[in-house]
Amino acid sequence: MRKYLILAQSQVTAQALNALLPLLGQPSIPQGDKRLIIWETEDTHASTVISSYEFLVNQIDQAARNDDGILPLNQIVVLVDSVKLSDLGAIHEEFSWDNLLALLMLTFPEIHWCFGFATAAAPIENSIESLATKCLRNSLLDAVKLRRRVRTQTNIQLKRIGDDLRLPVRRKRAAVIDEEKDYAYLNGYTAYRFGSVTEIVTSWTMMEELFGGHDPNPHGYWLLLEDMSLNFADKPKSIHLLKLRRYAGKNGELQGRAHWCPKLDSDSIQENSVYRFLVTTGQARDTSTLSDNEAYLKKYKKDRGKPLYKPAKGMFGLWEDARLFSIPSWFKVTRRQTGCDCLPGEPHTCALLQATPHAAGHGAPGKLMLVADMLIRRSRALLNKATAVETAIQGAVLATEALELTGRRTPTTAIDALTLKHQFEVLAECQFYGVEHHIDTKKRWEDIETETGTISQWFQTNEVEKAKLDAQMHILNRLVRIFREYNKFEEEQQFMNKARNVHHSLWLKKRLWRRPFTPLLRYFEFLMRSFLSFVVCVVAIVAAFAFLFMRAGHYPTYWHGLFDSISSLVAISGPASHEFSSSAPAFGFSVVVSLAIVAGVAHLGVFVSHLYTLISRK
Repeated sequence: MRKYLILAQSQVTAQALNALLPLLGQPSIPQGDKRLIIWETEDTHASTVISSYEFLVNQIDQAARNDDGILPLNQIVVLVDSVKLSDLGAIHEEFSWDNLLALLMLTFPEIHWCFGFATAAAPIENSIESLATKCLRNSLLDAVKLRRRVRTQTNIQLKRIGDDLRLPVRRKRAAVIDEEKDYAYLNGYTAYRFGSVTEIVTSWTMMEELFGGHDPNPHGYWLLLEDMSLNFADKPKSIHLLKLRRYAGKNGELQGRAHWCPKLDSDSIQENSVYRFLVTTGQARDTSTLSDNEAYLKKYKKDRGKPLYKPAKGMFGLWEDARLFSIPSWFKVTRRQTGCDCLPGEPHTCALLQATPHAAGHGAPGKLMLVADMLIRRSRALLNKATAVETAIQGAVLATEALELTGRRTPTTAIDALTLKHQFEVLAECQFYGVEHHIDTKKRWEDIETETGTISQWFQTNEVEKAKLDAQMHILNRLVRIFREYNKFEEEQQFMNKARNVHHSLWLKKRLWRRPFTPLLRYFEFLMRSFLSFVVCVVAIVAAFAFLFMRAGHYPTYWHGLFDSISSLVAISGPASHEFSSSAPAFGFSVVVSLAIVAGVAHLGVFVSHLYTLISRK
């Protein structure tokens, strides 16, 4: 159910928009209703930025949120009286209505914005006319490219004022087609996270509108992620979409996805995706459908199209299975974390990729920080309410937007946003039954290392390494709690091992005299990594002490030393027998015995820790 709000600069324009609501099948908004928001001010001085922005944010938030205090996704529409798109930037030199709108659009990515009058060189997707003639596009992942427009204009304004910060602009487009909303949002956010504005298609009406034969132009999506069995609630029973190719049905009628959606016919120029993947459980009414679809993708997409099987492997697992991490230049290790759209051969415009900390001598501009702080506040408010995948993805988008708006230049705020981003992403993966029980943590840790390393470059030079470790510890502690809450035992242990390593690194850096303890701490980290690591180390320690006992005790064979080694380490006492010693125990032998007892105590403690961890596993 759509919920309409009106945002206008005067009572006259507000009433004009209000008169249009009955034409959209909605009742007019009565005077005094909180959904009718009017911003009237003649003062455009910069001092009014904060007060005006916070007033409108508060008004929109109160009018739009539901009883749970959450803004529902793909339901809120704000009708705006007018906008000048060429001035729709967040860093306008003079505070204006268009500047204020840009800040609000960045603050509320869940809201669909429509304009009564817009000065533009070409038609835009956000006209009020589109509400009556088209499906409501999901704005959370910027399907209509409005936030992309705001970022582009903001970059122009940043360049104009001499600031070398450039916000990442997602020029690539992706579409996720799935009747299960949880899969659609999870896969859609994954594509958004790694650099594409994303269309979420969860109805036949939307699919037909985007990929039907009404428009002869190509669909323009760089990446397609499609469910194989599309059982949309609004799809007629006579339409069959299970097979990708066009084929003749039992009664000779044409069927198949390529027939009903010509823009998904890979044999035509209308289907111009670079990557196309079929997300499926692999089940079908016959044994040939899956192999037929796989052959279809292989024929037209070569190694850039194939089935990806459910249950999902999480965000990083999906991207890994699709082999999209190997894309040259754009998605390489440091770039894939940024959302940057720098293509091979193009200049690297993202601030993160320029790697010139302190070049500008300051953090992110004040207006961007104003929005970033609000996004973080809104995201944090969702943490205790994120009991569904959609809400977790919503929180992740808010945190991602905040992180990108800081340009990683304001490190404290950026770390806060990065922490929330990973918390919501892990929550989404843990809460969704469509994700495998075991989630890949290796690439997430690589992502955290890359991001914290980049952000920490904006601290003072001699504090960079410590700041990076502090940030990693901050993030790890929160992710460990989530894994523990959802009984992700292996994932919790893996991140506990990382946290132990970071904690020891911080401890060693605080005092110079602690440095000699580095090998010992690293050894115990290896012991705690897994029970197999512990067993390997114990075997190696027993063998080493067997050699020392043989030499110190002057035993004739290695096996006598092995006997004493085992008895000392396991019993945590002196060797059980000295009968093969040719003389009274010497000082060297006593030292070996003492070391064996200490090693036995230490390894026994680690063994008890492993045993307790295994027994207490829920």
